[in-house]
Amino acid sequence: MAKDADFAKAYNVFISNMIAKGYAEECAPENANHTKDKQSSFKHKLRVVHDAAATNEGVSLNSLLLPGPDLLQPLLDILLRFREGRIALTADIQEMFPQVRVREQDRDALRYLWRSSRDQPIKEFRMTAIVFGACRSPFIAQFIKNKNAREHEILLPKAAHAILYNHYMDDYIDSLDDIQSSKRQHNWRQILLAFTMMPASSCWSGFPTTHQR
Repeated sequence: MAKDADFAKAYNVFISNMIAKGYAEECAPENANHTKDKQSSFKHKLRVVHDAAATNEGVSLNSLLLPGPDLLQPLLDILLRFREGRIALTADIQEMFPQVRVREQDRDALRYLWRSSRDQPIKEFRMTAIVFGACRSPFIAQFIKNKNAREHEILLPKAAHAILYNHYMDDYIDSLDDIQSSKRQHNWRQILLAFTMMPASSCWSGFPTTHQR
């Protein structure tokens, strides 16, 4: 990162925001003194992936985890249903993986070293949420999303169906035949996702008056 100042600043902002949002914590809380960095001018979207496949003496974190079954809906089925309605709807779940918290007793397996600059001492942190790069994360996130939808299926059946069958990981792809149904579907889905603390992003529609942010 020393060779690319913009990238280094963007990475530092990402780590600082993770800590500020509670997705990570310092292992010695009594010594923590975190401040939120100014926004970076880095032009590309930064997505940090934790290398859970990295090995030490032949052992990696992923080698000790059970990945779980594949809960994703077939992408072809979602795309075919997407073409059925007259009005297209697309959205996603904001920061889906970090919304899922890791139990206190399991967090030490997600420790990492970090310092915001070379003149700062190296500190030890640990993730409090599931991470990109761990083989179990997709299954856990999908399981929680689906479990929440099924628990509230009686209250919001259409929203539950949309979450269960028209999501591919965190992306929502759907279509309906009229504007009012599209608006209701978007609102119901947002309410249902809110129950599980997985906030929905803005919704884009093929019909201008249904755009919501």
